[in-house]
Amino acid sequence: PIYAVISRLDGGQVARVQGRDSSGGWLVIHDPLNPGGTCWLSTVPVDVEGDSAALPVREPPYVTVSKLDVRVEPKRVTVTCENYPQYALFIAEITTNGPTLVNWRWELSTGEASEAEVMLFDQADTKVVQRSFVIMSPNDYWGRLHINAPNEIAGTVNLIANCTP
Repeated sequence: PIYAVISRLDGGQVARVQGRDSSGGWLVIHDPLNPGGTCWLSTVPVDVEGDSAALPVREPPYVTVSKLDVRVEPKRVTVTCENYPQYALFIAEITTNGPTLVNWRWELSTGEASEAEVMLFDQADTKVVQRSFVIMSPNDYWGRLHINAPNEIAGTVNLIANCTP
């Protein structure tokens, strides 16, 4: 999984440890920037006082894209045949269940694919991404938002373009 950086410890700063992951590579500590909260801290390069192997094992949170809604506006285009090109907008709402980095790209039925982009979610949230689309001629088209990480998920929507003489 890919996690977002939500807090930090500066050199020499001390934090109380609550647990560790099963590998011993990560510690659960009291979040220095969020009183009452916790966060995960890599053990590299951290000095731990006491026996870290004796700490209770906790599973790290598995943050995912929990919902993906994709739509296009308009869904259908019908114009006279000489009125092309036309334009549409692919819109996706991405929802996560916690802080993470979301890696995504648009894919279109025309063979176009955008470069992968990364968006930070600093908490469970819903964010919107968009992609404009030029409709060059009548056809059935589709647009897909492909989420690569923190989990793989895709949402596809269809667009119909017609023309009248």
